[in-house]
Amino acid sequence: MTRRKTVIKATANHDRSSLGERCIIRDASNDGAMIYCAGLDVLPNLIVLDIEGYSAPVQAEIVWREKKLAGIKIDWANTQSLQSDAD
Repeated sequence: MTRRKTVIKATANHDRSSLGERCIIRDASNDGAMIYCAGLDVLPNLIVLDIEGYSAPVQAEIVWREKKLAGIKIDWANTQSLQSDAD
């Protein structure tokens, strides 16, 4: 899996109804990414990302944390159901 360096703005929250924490996606692959988020400590392991330039919310799981950085695994199957719920 190839990771690509990125600088993409996103908002992470525990569900679509809550106010989120702003973060930056620093690198990404097809099924995961590393994010930088100053408010990482208030986020649960299961999050929803609203990514700038992407029309659908993305469900993800935080699999590791280190200070203000986290590794996330993207759950594409549940991402599709989140989009259906929003319609």
